[in-house]
Amino acid sequence: MTFDELIDTARTPEKIRQFFDCYNAARTDVVIASKEALPIRLFAPLMPNVLLIECVDSEQMVCKIAGENIIGRMGFNPKGINLLDVLPTNARDISRSVQEILFGYPCGLYFVYENSYASGRRSVTETILLPLSKQLGTQANLLLSYNIHHAPTGVSDSDGHMKLFSGWETGAFVDMGSGAPTHEDAVALRESVFSTLETTST
Repeated sequence: MTFDELIDTARTPEKIRQFFDCYNAARTDVVIASKEALPIRLFAPLMPNVLLIECVDSEQMVCKIAGENIIGRMGFNPKGINLLDVLPTNARDISRSVQEILFGYPCGLYFVYENSYASGRRSVTETILLPLSKQLGTQANLLLSYNIHHAPTGVSDSDGHMKLFSGWETGAFVDMGSGAPTHEDAVALRESVFSTLETTST
């Protein structure tokens, strides 16, 4: 999926465009943006809905920053938590595979899904996930996630725990200038919570 195709697909194209404008401002002629180059003026309005994740290794995806809106929806601050520990079991291996793809191409990932929260409230979230380095010229090991929260879709019985990816709508890899996975590259994702993942080559 190209950026233009993403804008045509997104539920909130202007917010997605704003996020990409901020990211692109930190790229400075390289494919992957750096954290140190993110423009504060553009980044500040996005912060309430941002997650910054450090991929320490295949077993640790540690939340470094969580915006206030995300904390409010989750009911706790996930900073310092290994996010693999809060994912459904069947999504953990897929998350590792996605991590390898995002850093390997590099490319982005756009997806729309439903979460169930501890209160029992269900709602749809639209997320764009992009690779990030700490500094220009260093290996990328961060993922910058922008999460757009939509109106509640209903209420269900709750056991007091949050369930991520309780529902799935759509998703696609996003070409950042280095291509994006083909259908064959994404076969491993098909039997997961990403069962409807669509990919297009560029």
